[in-house]
Amino acid sequence: MARTKNLTGMKFGRLTVIGRNGSTKYGAAIWRCRCECGKEVDVRGYHLTDGTTQSCGCFNREVLKAINRQKNTIHGDSMSGKYHRLYMVWSNMKDRCLNPNSPIYPLYGGRGIDICAEWNDYQNFKRWAISTGYDPSAPRGSCTLDRIDCDKGYSPDNCRWVNMKIQASNRRSGRSSTGQWTKAQQSDDKKGAAPSDGNTEDSKINETRSV
Repeated sequence: MARTKNLTGMKFGRLTVIGRNGSTKYGAAIWRCRCECGKEVDVRGYHLTDGTTQSCGCFNREVLKAINRQKNTIHGDSMSGKYHRLYMVWSNMKDRCLNPNSPIYPLYGGRGIDICAEWNDYQNFKRWAISTGYDPSAPRGSCTLDRIDCDKGYSPDNCRWVNMKIQASNRRSGRSSTGQWTKAQQSDDKKGAAPSDGNTEDSKINETRSV
C-alpha cells in the first residue's frame, strides 16, 4: 500500500492543513484543516489534492450570496420594495407593446408603438426613471409615464414623468369611426393599462383609433 503523503502545513484554497485526523472506513486519510474564516473542518485528503474542497463552505456561501444579491438587484423590485411600482410600469409597458395576447395590445404594439432596445433591460429603464425625476412615493396619478409624441414609442427622448392632468392634455383622440370608445379602451380604462398601483403608468387609454 502506498504511503500517505503528509499534507500538514500545506494550503489548499482557503484551507491550511493542521494535521492528520484519522481515516475513513476505507482507509482514506482525513485531515483537520483551518479555513481562512477561522473555522476548522475535517476533509478527505483526495478532496484537498484534487481541488474539490477549498474552504469550510464559506466560499460557496459567499458565491451564492453574491448571486442572490445580483438577482435581487435586477428582479427584487418585481416582488416588493421602494421601486416595486416602477417595475410594474416597466413590466406593463412591455406587455402592452410586445404581447399580442394583451387586451390592450391593439392600442400599443398593434399600431406600432414599440420600446427602444435599451429599455428591454429593466435596470436601464430604472436608471433613466430616477435620473429624470421619478418619485416612488408620489401620490397616485401625480407621477405617470407619458410619451411626448403619442405616435412614437417608448424611449428616453420621447418619455417623461407628468401628472394625469398634463397627460390627459396629450392624448390622441380615442374614438372609432362610429364615435364610440373601443372595447379594448374600456377594458384598459377599467384596468388602468396599469400596474396594481395605478400611479406611475402611461395612461393614454384614450389615445387610440380603430385598427
